[in-house]
Amino acid sequence: MYKKGRSAERYVVEKLWSLGYAAVRTPGSGKKYRRPHPDIISGNGNHYFIIEVKTIKAEAKYFSLEEIENLKTFAATFGGIPLLACRFYSSWRLFFTDDLTETKHGLKAEKGNGRLLEVVFCA
Repeated sequence: MYKKGRSAERYVVEKLWSLGYAAVRTPGSGKKYRRPHPDIISGNGNHYFIIEVKTIKAEAKYFSLEEIENLKTFAATFGGIPLLACRFYSSWRLFFTDDLTETKHGLKAEKGNGRLLEVVFCA
């Protein structure tokens, strides 16, 4: 599981570099630390993105409210925009936190509501 997540994070980092953004994976992301921290921090001097990366085999990914609040908190403190990068099978989609659908137990990212990486980072 860790290997799959690490590979997905590396893919996103390489993709960001190819689109003109500096990007780094943060060590220990996903571990239970006291402070929130994302999987990737990226920027190009004008825009800064704080990114959580998820890989799933389903058509939707569910998040707890706490996960999203932690991402937003870090992004606000850092001065960046919180993003979720989800790989659905082999198809990548990006979600701003406002793109998520509220559910009974949290928030949901649906493949059909996501944006292409190239569209978000080339805008």
